[in-house]
Amino acid sequence: LLESGFDGDTVTDTGYKFIFDFSENFLPIGVFLRLVCLCVAHAVRSQENIHGLAEPVLFKNFLSIELESGFILYLREDARCQSIIVTLENEKHAALGLKIVQSMLVKLDADVMGSGLSWVTLLQNETNGGFIAEYDARQQNLAPWYTEEKHGSQKIQSQNINLDAFFDSLS
Repeated sequence: LLESGFDGDTVTDTGYKFIFDFSENFLPIGVFLRLVCLCVAHAVRSQENIHGLAEPVLFKNFLSIELESGFILYLREDARCQSIIVTLENEKHAALGLKIVQSMLVKLDADVMGSGLSWVTLLQNETNGGFIAEYDARQQNLAPWYTEEKHGSQKIQSQNINLDAFFDSLS
């Protein structure tokens, strides 16, 4: 069984953050844990190619995981605010981390939730520390999330495909 919960921000105070905000509707029970499962499955696939990834740290509302060598990601569910906060340690993984986790959430929505989830993605503005809607961040090419050389316009196919094909599309 999982420990009851992660109640501190000490691990996730620094880094590059984005938020999936479900507060306009609600964050259903189980969505966070399904997202955790997809992250672990992705890390296991990476570990087949690269040995020595750090072991994940898991609580009921928190995951710390090394998706690939040096690519550390923190997921935290805030049930009170109806949101999932994602923090990445390294700027060079920000755009890819956003793409991967967002694609996982889209897959969960399509395959498990019947496309019934509704959320807003908010990206942290490195300049002032505030959060900005994803659409606005994309329009402004907000670093480190969107820059012409880092962010391709490739859309990841995530609906109704098996996990192996899905994870292959994330590479």
